[in-house]
Amino acid sequence: MSRGVEEGWDDTKKKAQDRLKLLNETKDAFIGYAENNETIANEFDIAEEEIKKVKKHFNLEAAVADLKKRQDLYNKSNDTINGLFESINANYNCMAITIPEDKKKILTKEIKAVEAKLEVNGRFKETVAKIEVLVDSLTNFDKNLKTIDSWMQSATAELNDIKEASGAMLPEDRVARTMDLQEDIAAKIEILKSDAATELELLPQGDKVPADAQAFKDELARITKYVTDLAEKTRIECDKYSNDVKFWAEYRTGIKEFTPWLVNAEKAT
Repeated sequence: MSRGVEEGWDDTKKKAQDRLKLLNETKDAFIGYAENNETIANEFDIAEEEIKKVKKHFNLEAAVADLKKRQDLYNKSNDTINGLFESINANYNCMAITIPEDKKKILTKEIKAVEAKLEVNGRFKETVAKIEVLVDSLTNFDKNLKTIDSWMQSATAELNDIKEASGAMLPEDRVARTMDLQEDIAAKIEILKSDAATELELLPQGDKVPADAQAFKDELARITKYVTDLAEKTRIECDKYSNDVKFWAEYRTGIKEFTPWLVNAEKAT
């Protein structure tokens, strides 16, 4: 009998402890629910403000640095908001064990309202993604310009070498080299045409263009003018050498025709 009473007392004691634990957990859940709702509301406001701060930069170095900053801010905001929302749901699940049905309905409605505001995460992500596309395009645009700028030096050196070595080269060889250079220049001009189309889509247009964007425009204009001028100089040289080939061919033809006549004339004498 005494063992049964003891077991009954232990069971009662355990149930009392479980109820006390549940009450404490429920109390903590109520406090956590209120605090988390207040915190997440503040985080929504912070995210909205950060979205407004996202701006386009056209200086590549500044754009890359700013993008990294925006990506970090988005990731932090997204993780914080999602973590808080998970905590709010965990708070509710704990409270739902003991609260009445009418109270559950009120809390469920509140949580639905919070859930609707989670869309700010999507908007923040989309805003940063647009900057990612911009930076990627700027990087490719800058790479193209730098590549052609570097090529310009070697192309100019090639034209100068053809000019300086012309006396030691056959006319046919001079024409062949200048024609090869013309083909190379023509290919670069096509790339620059594509870059010009990209510039219209990528950079701001109009009278009030930001200085960092104008720098790209000016560089494209400088390179385009240089390559266009180089194309004209190469064409002129090629035309000269083409005439040399013509005259050389005529000279050799004349020699061939004159030689038999000269031989016959010498025999006749």
